[in-house]
Amino acid sequence: MIDKHYNKIIISLPFIAYTFIGCYLSLTNGISHDEFHEQLNWEVNFSAIKQFFKDGTYENLLAYSDRNYGIAFHFISQPIQFLLKDFVGYINNVSEYGSILISKHLVVFLVFNISGLFFYLICFKITQQKFFSICATFFYLITPYLFGHAQFNVKDIPFLSFWLLNTYLSLRIFENLQDGKKINNKILILLGFFSAFLVSIRIVGFIIFLQYLITLLIYIEKNDVSFFGFLKKNYNNLLIFFSTFFLFVFILNPILWHNPLVIIDSFLEMSKYHKKICTLTNGYCIDSQNVPPSYYLIWFFYKLPIIILIGYALFPFVEEKIFKDKTRSIYYGTLTIFVPVLLVIFILINITIYDELRHILFVFPL
Repeated sequence: MIDKHYNKIIISLPFIAYTFIGCYLSLTNGISHDEFHEQLNWEVNFSAIKQFFKDGTYENLLAYSDRNYGIAFHFISQPIQFLLKDFVGYINNVSEYGSILISKHLVVFLVFNISGLFFYLICFKITQQKFFSICATFFYLITPYLFGHAQFNVKDIPFLSFWLLNTYLSLRIFENLQDGKKINNKILILLGFFSAFLVSIRIVGFIIFLQYLITLLIYIEKNDVSFFGFLKKNYNNLLIFFSTFFLFVFILNPILWHNPLVIIDSFLEMSKYHKKICTLTNGYCIDSQNVPPSYYLIWFFYKLPIIILIGYALFPFVEEKIFKDKTRSIYYGTLTIFVPVLLVIFILINITIYDELRHILFVFPL
């Protein structure tokens, strides 16, 4: 018993040190060029919310060019920014506005830090190996590309973190189905809420439903049930989930309050974002609105640790062993299939993407 307690302390120390170092760095690393725009998005939306409750209109939001930007993460970060701004302004010797922008970094890093818990839980569900899962989580948290973005990226890191949370919740639900257990309404409501929160960070969050569908298809194949049979048996669970999802998508996106159907226009507009940006790739300027298929492969090669690439190369040799267990098949199959399917879809519809792989940062942990 003493040895186990001692081992927990030893394992916890690196993560505690990591948290303190990361928090300090996040509050002292300056301001990136996107942060003014992110703060402006919040201010315009917040002003529109107050105006809407005052007289039922918000013309300033409707006329705003970036009205379709999601603001869900701001509901978490803004109160903390307000509390921290004086301290952050003091240690950085910056203006009040500058301190408000920098204060958000701490929230970004802490959300990323917490996402490590769900990364660990997913790893453990797949491998049933505690030590391996701890090591994998540590490497996830210290991967330079992810850790660097976690110091300042107020859009993509929260999106990545909540994607992992939703992935874990959805896989838990299918694990319960696999074990023949009744699905607790609480976890359905949580998945509905956090799926809505993901979509309200970035509208592309709707793509997580493709991941949910892949999980469903694997479950159906492994258990030899029909798609319509699944729907008939679980219609009540689906009703709870989708009701919660659409309710909170509506609540968390003020632009929908005058017309919920605007969400379709938002999705189409953001998938073909209007800014034409050059990303220097292998010495060439790649147009963000016309990305060649090789763009993804090139940047994955540069950004992924070599051990990941080796793992993909060795995957065929262990595939049969992994997919013998039905529950592990649901977990591992979802994560393995989703990434290439997503990339193929992005290539086929020629989605706008720039700044290397920042917009698909959420697939790195998977």
